[in-house]
Amino acid sequence: MTLNLIADRIDNGKIYPALAQTSDQNFDQHHPYTVPLRLQEYCVEHCVPLTIYSIEEQLPNNSFYPIGVGFFDFSIDYIALLPPLVRNRLHLRDLKLLFYYHEGDDPVDIKQRLNSLCHQHGLSLDSYVFVSGNTAAKSLPNFVYFHGLVQILTSQCPAIFSMSSHYIEDF
Repeated sequence: MTLNLIADRIDNGKIYPALAQTSDQNFDQHHPYTVPLRLQEYCVEHCVPLTIYSIEEQLPNNSFYPIGVGFFDFSIDYIALLPPLVRNRLHLRDLKLLFYYHEGDDPVDIKQRLNSLCHQHGLSLDSYVFVSGNTAAKSLPNFVYFHGLVQILTSQCPAIFSMSSHYIEDF
């Protein structure tokens, strides 16, 4: 399985943080607190097939517009911040949002907020996948558990830890 990621900006082969409102490197300190996509790095490090497309391109099935979240702010309307072309393609079901959040905040609360935003913007509730660092995510529709700390340790201590690609097969 290849992970198809969609970007509106790519810098040096890396997806520029979606929704970023600043051009400095302190993305996570500015509204809407988005961060570089660590999941992209993990896929490359562990030979997980990954293809990056521009939002303007013809997209394959199972394409995701990734949003790395540094802090999930319940007051932010993440969908309203999306570029118009991304929102349009969400309505056409050409792609899904892929939120990647390494923290362990309550995924039930996050799911309620995202579902509310989907209703508000006329999107299907399956318009997103949320990757969480909380094990409770395993039991929620559209949520996947993936502990980024395990991957950081894998990179730093490969003799002790090993990566299993089953983490991303739940998408």
